[in-house]
Amino acid sequence: MKKILIPIEETQRSLKSLAYVKKHYTPEEAEIVLMMIDERLGYSVRSDVENAAIRELDEKLDLIAEMLEGYKVTKLSAVGKAGVRIARAVRETGADLRKGRRQDRKGSTRDRSRSYHYDKVFQRGHAEFHRINY
Repeated sequence: MKKILIPIEETQRSLKSLAYVKKHYTPEEAEIVLMMIDERLGYSVRSDVENAAIRELDEKLDLIAEMLEGYKVTKLSAVGKAGVRIARAVRETGADLRKGRRQDRKGSTRDRSRSYHYDKVFQRGHAEFHRINY
């Protein structure tokens, strides 16, 4: 069974990764790891503030997971820099990463991530990396 990590932002566009996975993998073929990260908070934030942010992200992930009925879904919430947190999640879960790309008005495709950490994880062979065009 393939384990697929899908980082979710609070945009409709990021939810298109869910549709892609549902179209290309059955519940018997894939386990889904959903992840949301609050980048507004740093690593040195008070624990009560971090815990409140994590609870809020968990609630959002619960709603999103309902869209994946039949799939085994693991939900991860974190605060900090997305690239670092996603790279860690890939290593810890053994999941492959689905990262969206979108076309701009001129028809060219560009990456939606801004972090070098993705490249480091995949250069070292820790995970399979797939770009999704939508």
